[in-house]
Amino acid sequence: EVTSWAVLFGSLACAGGHGLFLLFALTQLQRIPNVAELGGAPNALVVGWLVASFPLAMLSFFGRRRLMAMPAGRLRTIALSTLAVSLVVFALYVRKMVIA
Repeated sequence: EVTSWAVLFGSLACAGGHGLFLLFALTQLQRIPNVAELGGAPNALVVGWLVASFPLAMLSFFGRRRLMAMPAGRLRTIALSTLAVSLVVFALYVRKMVIA
C-alpha cells in the first residue's frame, strides 16, 4: 500500500509542481486568459489538471493515513489512474503548448 500511495503522491506532486509554476505565470498577466486564449477546452483542461494537482498532492500527503486505510485495490486503482492522467496531460502540454 505504501507503493500505491507513493505513486499517487508522486504523480500529483510532479504535475502539481509544474501547475504551481503555471499558476504563478498566469497570475503575472494583466488578466487570466480565457478558454479560447488557452487554445480551447482541451488545453484549458490540461492547465486545470496541472494547477489542481498541487492542492491534490497536499491532500494526499496530509491524508496519507486515511488513504492507506483504503482497500488495497481501490488505492491502487486511484494511484494508477492518477498516474495515467498526469502522464497524458503532461504529454499533451508538451506537445501542444511547449513544442508548438
